Amino acid sequence: METYTIQDDLFSKVCVIRQAEVRPPSVPVATSEEAAEKIKPDTKVLRGMVFGFILGRGSYGATDQEIEDALGIDGNTERPRRWELGKKPFYAVVNSGMKRETRGKKRKCHAIVWEAIRETMDKIE
Repeated sequence: METYTIQDDLFSKVCVIRQAEVRPPSVPVATSEEAAEKIKPDTKVLRGMVFGFILGRGSYGATDQEIEDALGIDGNTERPRRWELGKKPFYAVVNSGMKRETRGKKRKCHAIVWEAIRETMDKIE
């Protein structure tokens, strides 16, 4: 097991990520697969950051845009980590059924609000 500390202005959490072989998602395009391979050494830390942030928001949850803004990471890095957290072996993040307005320049859209499943703490704490 590897331990990562996630610090935030309001709290400090420790996320424990079980060793699991999770291949970063990519589309079958050479540049996408290359990017997925390059990010692979950092995916455990990034998943811990994303999970810790969503968990810290409780039932309010978080949209991808809120996660990206709070953690200061690009959407092309954040979205795959959140996607991985919703898949096997983690099953740690789910669609809450809520949506929130995004900040759009021309028009506002609605984004899915993701919620952490507290019971998965044995996989990600």
